[in-house]
Amino acid sequence: MDAIDNIRDMLIRKYKGHGMAKVVDSILRAKGFITYVSPEGPDKGVDILAAQGAMGFESPRICVQVKATDAPVDRPTLDQLIGTMISWMVI
Repeated sequence: MDAIDNIRDMLIRKYKGHGMAKVVDSILRAKGFITYVSPEGPDKGVDILAAQGAMGFESPRICVQVKATDAPVDRPTLDQLIGTMISWMVI
């Protein structure tokens, strides 16, 4: 196991559930994105919305669904994310 695997495993153990969304949000903010993090609980497929620019209206715009697991993501989860992305593109 290399350092990246060790870091990934530690993050998954330490930041279960909504905690991992906060980690990803912090990374996006450090990269200059304006973000909105959904409150804990059912989020209808979106954990974080992020975009560039002073008010968060510039490209790229990112729709994030955070999963904190070492198991592969299943097809229904991916389908839900794709559907959510399409509905946000219409807005």
